[in-house]
Order: sequence, then structure tokens, then C-alpha cells
Amino acid sequence: MHQRHPRARCPPLCVAGILACGFLLGCWGPSHFQQSCLQALEPQAVSSYLSPGAPLKGRPPSPGFQRQRQRQRQRQRRAAGGILHLELLVAVGPDVFQAHQEDTERYVLTNLNIGAELLRDPSLGAQFRVHLVKMVILTEPEGAPNITANLTSSLLSVCGWSRTINPEDDTDPGHADLVLYITRFDLELPDGNRQVRGVTQLGGACSPTWSCLITEDTGFDLGVTIAHEIGHSFGLEHDGAPGSGCGPSGHVMASDGAAPRAGLAWSPCSRRQLLSLLRPVPPSPLPLLATHLRTGRSLSLGPSQEPAPGGGRGPRTPVPTHKRPRFQTLPSSCPLLRPASSRCTPRD
Repeated sequence: MHQRHPRARCPPLCVAGILACGFLLGCWGPSHFQQSCLQALEPQAVSSYLSPGAPLKGRPPSPGFQRQRQRQRQRQRRAAGGILHLELLVAVGPDVFQAHQEDTERYVLTNLNIGAELLRDPSLGAQFRVHLVKMVILTEPEGAPNITANLTSSLLSVCGWSRTINPEDDTDPGHADLVLYITRFDLELPDGNRQVRGVTQLGGACSPTWSCLITEDTGFDLGVTIAHEIGHSFGLEHDGAPGSGCGPSGHVMASDGAAPRAGLAWSPCSRRQLLSLLRPVPPSPLPLLATHLRTGRSLSLGPSQEPAPGGGRGPRTPVPTHKRPRFQTLPSSCPLLRPASSRCTPRD
């Protein structure tokens, strides 16, 4: 049986004073600031509403809470100061629960707050407010997504599974824009490289089919990995492209293993990409899978470079269901471009 922890509020994820920690694409580098990231945090209230058809058991929040969430979604207001709102559903794999046990919720929330603070950083050009709609902690492998050595199959499994617990209707109080699945499975590439720490569909946040991502629990750098993968799901690419003017290291979307010299932030390239994506220009489709490597090697798997179904070193052929459009600009229907809403009420 799956267990989860019901809560009654839905606050934004933010912790005053949490800054960017020293980050290595490959390992966690202890620093004098590490204690600030490891401070004991009270678990924030987490809504854990599940739709009636969800294959999980648990006590849903009160009808009053559901009505409150519905009213909050209906009260649309004009976005102010470039603030965009991202609603997140977090699913914690049973292997993560086995590793952290009763500390699982606190551990995950700490990393989510680190990632959320990075998404609020002014260097990104548009501040995102992350709202944790619900957290599902899976304690048994039965019914969990099938995470294997095949990245494409794993992502397909997570995206398909997420649709069983994430209501499609955006007006549903339990709906989330993105579904994050955290696992301790050692992710690997088709060539056997196990330096992958996360995978998502580039630009998938605007697709109901691909609005999911996988991150590997590698310690307290998980928070930076979460921000990195969410950046990919927005459509941001790795730093360091030839002619971009941005180096491959030192920022959230870094593509190598060098540690930042100071506080972690977004590169000017990430800022330009995001501002360009937010422009209301017709999109052009291009499927692409983005992965985050510990070694910093950048890898994109296009339709002709897909891992062969079932994994292994066989011929790489297109996967028909993998035809998700990658947008050069975000379409007007993208949830990220909706007017800001008072969906979640911060705690007093």
C-alpha cells in the first residue's frame, strides 16, 4: 500500500536565507555555506489531494480546502513584475523512501526549496513562484513508474503514470503544471554512461503529454538538479554552445563539471533564451530529449537518435510516441503564460 502525508495548505516553496550552494556537475563540493543548506527546516504544508480515480489510498483534504483551492484558481489577476506561477506535483520513489525513511518529506522539501529559490533568482529574467500542489511518497514498488536503464522508456513510464494522479483539467484543485519524479536509480545513457542525474523533454512543460521530469537523488545537490531540469522543461539549453558568449560552467544550466566561483545563478544565455521563449511568436516543432550529466557532457537525443526500444546497444530508431514539439517560443496555450493567479495562499 502506498502511504502519503496529508496536509491542509498549499504554500509557495520558498525559504528566506537559502542561497545557491556550491555545485559540481558530478559531485557535491562541501563549502563554508553548506551548513545554510543543511539547516533544519520545518516541513511546509503540502496539499496531497488525489483525484477519485487515482490508484493510491489516503485521506483527501477537507471539502472546505477543495472549495478554497477552486476559488483561488478562479480568481485570475494580471501578472505583475514578471512573476510566473508554476504548480508542481512531486512523486517520491520507493527507493528514496527506503533511503530516508521518516526524514523523506523534510529532505525532499529542503531540496525543493533550494530549487525554488533558484527559480526566483533575478538573473533568470522572470521570477517563478513554485507552488507545491501535492507530494506523493511511494513506500512500495507496486504501482510505481518503471525506471530502467532506458531513459526514454523511463520518461514515458513516468509521464504515463503521472496522468493517473494529475487531473488533466487545469481548473481541478489537484492539477499541476509539472510532475517531478525523484528516484535513486542510477540513470544511464544508451552507451552505458551512468553520469546522468536527470532527464526531461526539452520544452515539455507546455505539453500535457511531456510535462514530467526525472531527477536522481544524489544528495543535497538534488535541489540544483531540480532547477536545472525544470529549466530544460521550459526550453532552456545547456550553457557553453559555440558562439553563445556563455561559458560551460558556473551557472545553473552548466554543461561541464566546474564549480561556480560564487553564488550560483543563471547565465546571460539562459536569461536570453527564457525571455525569447516568453515572446508571443508562433512555435516551430522539433522533438528533443534533454539529459543532465554529472560529467557535464551535453547530450540531446533527437528523433533519429532515440535509444532503441527496450534499451541496449541496438539500432537507434525513432519512437513514434516521442513526437512532442519543442518550441522556439512558448505557445499562448502554455500554462506558464497564463495570467498569474492566487492559486495558493502563503502561510501567515
